[in-house]
Amino acid sequence: MYIKMNARGRQLSKYENLKAFIEKDSAISKDISLLRRIDTNWSDYFFDPKNISKFDLRGCNFLHYATLFFRLENDNGIIDNKEIIAPNHSINDFYEPLRNIDNIKLLDRAIELFEKFKNEKCMQKYQPSFFNKDKLGYVDICYFFSILFYVKENENIEAISIESLRDYQRVCRHFIENHRLDKPEPVESFFRLFRHLSKGCNNIYEFLSQNPNHTFHSNIYKLEVKKAKLILESRRLNTEWEAILNKTSEHRILVGWVDYLLDFSDEKFEFEEYIYNKDTYKNPKLEQFKQYAELTTTITLTF
Repeated sequence: MYIKMNARGRQLSKYENLKAFIEKDSAISKDISLLRRIDTNWSDYFFDPKNISKFDLRGCNFLHYATLFFRLENDNGIIDNKEIIAPNHSINDFYEPLRNIDNIKLLDRAIELFEKFKNEKCMQKYQPSFFNKDKLGYVDICYFFSILFYVKENENIEAISIESLRDYQRVCRHFIENHRLDKPEPVESFFRLFRHLSKGCNNIYEFLSQNPNHTFHSNIYKLEVKKAKLILESRRLNTEWEAILNKTSEHRILVGWVDYLLDFSDEKFEFEEYIYNKDTYKNPKLEQFKQYAELTTTITLTF
């Protein structure tokens, strides 16, 4: 393909040059099946007949921010913040992680995941338009890292349970959306958080219940642990905890941040002592919480 295009006098796009750079690796160049998927499945994913001009941008952003992911892995979680901000690097050793066949196979599985679950609500974010921007914002970078970690832990995309994927994405969304993320520094911390969470990505609530502490985003982490235990109880005893917690999760303002509602619903709650005793509230009452949650969601609909 590259020879024909050069013969016609057309300058290769950056995305095509990146693919050529990747294919110089001997292991990748010998994997004919992988090369075929890059040229077909990847191209099909990035191509939009209504917006052809975005094809190269989508491919470049996908590979650039994937490179950041791999560099964070290789460099023990340290990268230059400038690398996060703008994907305008020359094609050089910066992109060396893309010459690792295991990394390219991970990205190939990511494309497969995006296509397989493209109609699922939890995966709507990863439509090709996700990569349309001149550069991804910090929030989008964190979402991308979260799903790459999920793919890393799931080598067989066909065997993935949509329920486990929904649960994992819901928890990751709570962490991301309930952080300001207005500067690049937290991106590396989110990377380490998702690396931790991904170890239990196929049963995230059980993982949280068994791993109740984390230093980054600790308030939300404690809240997710508390909710995980209630959801596991809900599934075991067939109660309504999961349904009402999921409703607050989908609320555009709350996005699952309901620690105060859980506290208010506790059987020992006393308003006058709340500031001193909030860490002691461990037994929220379902019916009380449902009332507070319904009232809060109704009031905030007007915002």
